[in-house]
Parts: sequence; structure tokens; C-alpha cells
Amino acid sequence: MPVTYEHTQIGRVTIVTLIVAILVTLVIASTARQAPLAIVVALLAVLLTQFATMTTRVADGVLSVRMGAGIFRRRIALTNVRQVAVISHLWVWGWGIRWTPRGWQWNISGTRGVELTYGNGHRFRVGSDEPEALAAAIASWLDKGANVHL
Repeated sequence: MPVTYEHTQIGRVTIVTLIVAILVTLVIASTARQAPLAIVVALLAVLLTQFATMTTRVADGVLSVRMGAGIFRRRIALTNVRQVAVISHLWVWGWGIRWTPRGWQWNISGTRGVELTYGNGHRFRVGSDEPEALAAAIASWLDKGANVHL
């Protein structure tokens, strides 16, 4: 079956923050001449490649979420999903991959997204700057008895 939805969201604030951190660390390293700072720069560069973007894809009954270059990825069979809803989350829940009071959340930017509820009651949240389109694509794969809140 064809892909019903695919979108890459860019984390501009994350990119700018990490680039500034890399530049500041490079300036400090050039004056301090300490090898451990090179390790910090390398780690920041890895973070930049992994958390600069998030690609969300719905195809063949599976929701795929991939952060950056793809070390962090998640695949969810939509046959396990009983409800999908467009949501807003608290800004303090932040960006990245984290545990929240509402379950796991993957988010690259903003405070909107989609919340999936599994048959066992567990939840998974995906941040999106197109939550209505993402929820509609997911809903198209759900069983007729599933709850959809767009």
C-alpha cells in the first residue's frame, strides 16, 4: 500500500542551540587547549545529527517515527491503537524523547501533536506541526470501532 503520510519537522531551536553550544565550546577549547573539550564538541555534534529533525510516516498500517539520522526510531503497528487524538501538551514537557505523565512523548518542536492510546490503555505521543493531517492518516488505518478526535 502507498504511504498515506510522511512529514519531516525541523527543530530550528534545537539546531541553533546546539550550534551555539558547539561554537562556544570550540572558542573555549582554543584558549584552554584541553582535550576533554573536544569530546564535548563531538557529543554535541552527535546530538545535532540525531535531534535536528523528526520524520513521521504512516504506511502499511504502521506509524514510524525517526529522530534525525535514525539511531532513535520507533515503529507502532496501528492494529494495536484504539484511539487517536490531536493534543496540546505543556511546554515544560519539552522536546526530544521523554517520559511524561501521559506516557512516552517524541517531540522535536512546538506543543502540539497526536496522542495514541493502545488497547491496554498505555499512551504514546508524537509532536507535530501538522497534527490534524497526521491524526487523519493514522485514523485511516484504524479499525472502525476506534475513537478518533481530530
